[in-house]
Amino acid sequence: MTEPLLAECDFGAWAGFTLAEVHAEDATAAAAWMTDPDATPHGGETLTAFAARVAGWLAAQLETEGTTIAYTHGGVIAAAVVHALDAPLAAVWKLRPAPLSLTELEGEDGHWTVRRVGASDHPHDGWAA
Repeated sequence: MTEPLLAECDFGAWAGFTLAEVHAEDATAAAAWMTDPDATPHGGETLTAFAARVAGWLAAQLETEGTTIAYTHGGVIAAAVVHALDAPLAAVWKLRPAPLSLTELEGEDGHWTVRRVGASDHPHDGWAA
């Protein structure tokens, strides 16, 4: 089942480009997006709206019994971890979950605990492409 709340951020006109490519094309717009969580220089989703969407999904999971497993994007994982830690939203830029890695959050008594982030036995973990 596909869960729309766990879709990656809508990057608008920047979809398909790396942040380095966006920065090379328009450094001012890239900086604005990374420093202002309500900016949308790409015409897509704000970081604030994206994080709220992920937080909404996490809140719904606190109401369910049992274990939920979700396969999703690195940005979603970063937003979920930031939410679980009750960290400032800018902390999403400090998290880079490795592809094919495991992040585990534990929901209990109406809050989340981070059990592990980006755990991987993948042989390319940490390599840059």
